[in-house]
Amino acid sequence: MELNRLQLAAAVKAGKAMAAADGKIDPEELKVIAIGLQEFGIVGDETKLILALADAMEPTTMLATLSAMNEEQKKFVCGYLSTIMVCDGDIDESEMKLWQLTSTLAGFPTMTIAEANEYWSSH
Repeated sequence: MELNRLQLAAAVKAGKAMAAADGKIDPEELKVIAIGLQEFGIVGDETKLILALADAMEPTTMLATLSAMNEEQKKFVCGYLSTIMVCDGDIDESEMKLWQLTSTLAGFPTMTIAEANEYWSSH
């Protein structure tokens, strides 16, 4: 599977929102965000570029980009977001609501948290 820069930035934008949803950003959440980029070979200056694109991206652009992904890409991002949500050992209600809202607005396939985590960890 491949994601282009814009798609990666949209995933990171959503990931950063997920990490911040409960009002605190845990180091484990940041680690998962970074691992998501490393999975695509993004390191060094390219990481800075993707992070800058994510920070500058409007939420509407993020959702439009996520919505335009193919089914496998959507499953991957859905799993990425769920992994960020659970990695600190605490699924906050605000994180769950954001995951569900993002999944609905972006047209992600219906998945449980366990299914989403499994998909992300195996791809």
